[in-house]
Amino acid sequence: MAAVGWLSDVIMVAAVSPIFIDWFEPGELTPLLTSLLLLPGVRSPDVDEGGTTAILINQSFCSIRATVPLAASFSECLSSDKMVGVKDVSQQEFVKAFAAFLKKSGKLTIPEWVDLVKTANYKELAPFDPDWFYIRCASVARHLYMRGGAGVGAMMKIYGGRHRRGSVPCVYAKGSSSVARKCLQCLEGVSMVEKDPRGGRRLTSTGVRDMDRIAGQVSAKHPVHIMV
Repeated sequence: MAAVGWLSDVIMVAAVSPIFIDWFEPGELTPLLTSLLLLPGVRSPDVDEGGTTAILINQSFCSIRATVPLAASFSECLSSDKMVGVKDVSQQEFVKAFAAFLKKSGKLTIPEWVDLVKTANYKELAPFDPDWFYIRCASVARHLYMRGGAGVGAMMKIYGGRHRRGSVPCVYAKGSSSVARKCLQCLEGVSMVEKDPRGGRRLTSTGVRDMDRIAGQVSAKHPVHIMV
């Protein structure tokens, strides 16, 4: 039985519920794990002494039981820091680090009205943080990393909030469309975002590479421990 041939079935089942695979031969296990690690969204697994490998796919555990312990060189490959992505680190720490990266690069064009504009109609004042536009651009880039194809309308809904109307009950209100549009345009100007043919925006290969690199730095400073 070829292990790689069952890869698509393993991924579909693992995204729904945990599964245990023990019918693979020892020689077929390594190609299967190697193929799993090349897929997007697959986290770096932990290998125990008994040869059991746990792979986290889309926040679901896929446990693969081997009949023999894995090789030491392959275990070292699994624990490499190069496999850390944006999904593997804290979103708060990543947004701060990526905003600092955008500010330090000096390539992001900042509008002149950043110190005057409100982020929504229901807001009373402009943001107090002078670097709020960098943080918003970093947050927008992270959202496109997690879910591509979002446009100005989607960003207005994401960054909306509660509209307090005095004695009348509060209602939900959308965020500013100009701020959302300018964030996408600024990220597009530094070649991190491009227009999606299906609508909205998506990250470019340059944007994904830069974000994964920053995520690796964040993971080194703020490691996240995953219980397996």
